[in-house]
Amino acid sequence: MTMKGLDRLRRWVSSSLRSLGWDSEIGREGSGAAPARLEPLEPRVMLHADLVGFFGEGFGLDSPLVPGDVLTVPIVVEVADESASNGTVSLEVFASADLVLDEGEGGDALIGSLENQRILLEPGQSRAFNVRATVPFDEESLPPGAYFLIGRITADEGADEEPGNNLITENLDEENVAAELVWRFGNVPGRLRPNRLTVVEDDGLMATFTLAGPGFGEIGRTEGRLWNVTFTDTESTSQAIVAVRGGDGQFELGGITAPDPLGGFIGKNVDLIGDATFSGGVRRLILDDVEGPSTIEIGPSDDENASTLILLDRASDLSIDSDMPINSLILSELIDTDDVADTVSAPSIGRIIARGNRVDDVEGDFEANLDLSGSDEDAATLLVAIVFGGLGDATWEIEGDAGRIIVRGEVDGWGLDVLGGLTLLNLSDVADAEVEVEDSLGVVRALRWLEGSLTAGEITALITTGNRRSGIEGDFGAILTVGDPEEPSDETILTHLLILGTLSEEAHIHGDAVRLRIGKLRDELEIDGDATLISLDEFVSVADQSTGGSMNIGGATRIRTPGGFVSLTGGSLFSSETEELYALEDLLLFDQVGTTWNYEGEVAVGRDTGAIEFSRTVEGTEEIGGRLGFAVEDDVTSVEDPDDGDDDDDLEVDAEDLLENDHVVWFFDDTGVFLLHIGLEPDESDDDFSIGFELDIDDLQVAPPALVLGELHQDSAAITGQITIIDPELDDDPLVAVLNGTASVRTQLIGHEQVTVSLDTYLAAKIGLLQELEATATVNVPSLGVDLLLTVTESDQMTLWAVPEVGIVRQTNRVTATARAIAPGLGSESFTVAGSADLGLASVEVED
Repeated sequence: MTMKGLDRLRRWVSSSLRSLGWDSEIGREGSGAAPARLEPLEPRVMLHADLVGFFGEGFGLDSPLVPGDVLTVPIVVEVADESASNGTVSLEVFASADLVLDEGEGGDALIGSLENQRILLEPGQSRAFNVRATVPFDEESLPPGAYFLIGRITADEGADEEPGNNLITENLDEENVAAELVWRFGNVPGRLRPNRLTVVEDDGLMATFTLAGPGFGEIGRTEGRLWNVTFTDTESTSQAIVAVRGGDGQFELGGITAPDPLGGFIGKNVDLIGDATFSGGVRRLILDDVEGPSTIEIGPSDDENASTLILLDRASDLSIDSDMPINSLILSELIDTDDVADTVSAPSIGRIIARGNRVDDVEGDFEANLDLSGSDEDAATLLVAIVFGGLGDATWEIEGDAGRIIVRGEVDGWGLDVLGGLTLLNLSDVADAEVEVEDSLGVVRALRWLEGSLTAGEITALITTGNRRSGIEGDFGAILTVGDPEEPSDETILTHLLILGTLSEEAHIHGDAVRLRIGKLRDELEIDGDATLISLDEFVSVADQSTGGSMNIGGATRIRTPGGFVSLTGGSLFSSETEELYALEDLLLFDQVGTTWNYEGEVAVGRDTGAIEFSRTVEGTEEIGGRLGFAVEDDVTSVEDPDDGDDDDDLEVDAEDLLENDHVVWFFDDTGVFLLHIGLEPDESDDDFSIGFELDIDDLQVAPPALVLGELHQDSAAITGQITIIDPELDDDPLVAVLNGTASVRTQLIGHEQVTVSLDTYLAAKIGLLQELEATATVNVPSLGVDLLLTVTESDQMTLWAVPEVGIVRQTNRVTATARAIAPGLGSESFTVAGSADLGLASVEVED
């Protein structure tokens, strides 16, 4: 017979047997059910029968059981008396902690049933059924523990059968051995395949636990009725995943414990309400929210090159202590809401990102302390940290180098200590921060920095940019220290400083600097070395301004201000909040009676030049026209005639005649400085020609109350006085004539210069002062019998370098004086004196 014919014969035999009342029960592999066999059924007779049952062949429970297991439970039903059975029954399987069936709420769990099963049995006959049972996840009726199976046979309503022994607790040949029910997942010992475990909560949420790789996990309840999970025998290749669906979509886990290495724990919709301990290390930890107080502890890994990834959403009151380097710590926020400081500690961290969440209005704060002990490798201890929110009053301590730290939220009370170098510190609005970088600090940037300190071995750039839209000017109010104050460097340690607002605290640069730009200076800027260029948006002076700050430069620098450039080599300058820098009397010291300056320099009169020494002294007060002013007198000490082969001593005579007993009277009040009087007494001690004059000037304002840099002051006034002429060649007495005319003045604070004279080097205010006089008089000369018409003009262009509390340290003069006499009918005669002097301060003598 062919194979096709054999198959046709088998189908015919099977069909014929079913038509005769035969049936078959097929056991399932591994189910414990009886082997497949055919049982003959007699014609159905509706008679009462006593049915009994027992667990069939192959019954037995594999231990352990886990929720979700599907069991095939063999139950054999037979007729115990002489009656035939014809009807339907239902079969049930329960899991029980003992061999007594407890029903009702909180009773034994029904795990499987088979309903409305037709029974047609003759006396002594039996029938086997396979009941499919599923071990449920039932916290109340089926918690972890040892369980027996109990079977029950129930006659359906209206059936003739009346079961005689309807509770089945044991097999005929074997005892009913309890099996251990555990809430485990993964490679559970005693099971051939990895198991998954699904936790079902009251709201319908289902959390399915799986573990790929060696080991298994077990869940339980904490005291607070929170779920916890414990791992056993895992390795670094083991990875646990918790998948959540249904309910509110969030599964709360009270704790995680992994004594052995774990490759990963991934629960994107799992909230941790408690602690997590990974004693053998973990490669990846992904959770949703962490609600503290909580601690995540990560032990060392067997692989020294291994690192861990921690990915969270929102975390509060969380501390992380990792013996493994953290590759990345990424979260939406980490906030501190209690009195216990939170800390993240690890050997090193590649990335910290607190990214925030606009949808949930989460700013992205990172309010935990940071303690990085350093790595043995050359890599940075912290590669990058980006915080979209604020930092609270946390402190970061980093052993070794750090890369970039970027904080976009407000910084108030934050501390940073880097025992190495830092590439970038990019902050937003800093109310208060204490930052110290032992080595090189690359770029520091902030909108403003109001309080605290910034210390570094060297800084490439420090920038406060401000924000006009927010009204932030870009102030810097932290104490700045660059370099070692004990060992100043002779190299550049600050390349670029840009403070768009106000520098309101001390700044110390213990070495060289390149370019500094400061809006307003309100405290001390100290540079031990050179500075290529310092730019200020306000004026500077050599006098201490009560509203400004100071610059103390040890080396050479060039300073740019709205009033021009100042070159300086070692010295101090002061910033000014106003353009009004000096009162002229403070520079010339009119009011310090008894002050004497001894000068030496060069003087030229006509074509003759030579050396001159003289003194200028504030002699005291003098009243002119009802005003009390201060008189300044010059006294020539010596004039050296050059060795030009000329035996004449014209230079000496002319110079002494022009300067000896020369005096000027100044007056000043809150309206300015005025020139009241100029006088030169004639010399009547010998037979030389001599001229003297006394001129009173009516309210000639030489300078306003304060000099403004670059601003030209001009004024003019009337002159009244007399001129005295002594001429031995005339037989007349000294000729005296009344002078009338005008005087004018032009005064300007030109800038600041550093000047060196024999006494010292000074940084001085440079002043231009031009005085011009023109007067006429009529003089009667009896011996000639004529009236002479005299015209006198003088132009004195002075440049003064003056220092507060010192006075004029250098002065140059260009003087042109012309006297012209016109005698009616006799002609005219003129006499011109043109001279220049460059005088430098030799000493200052102040009388008590």
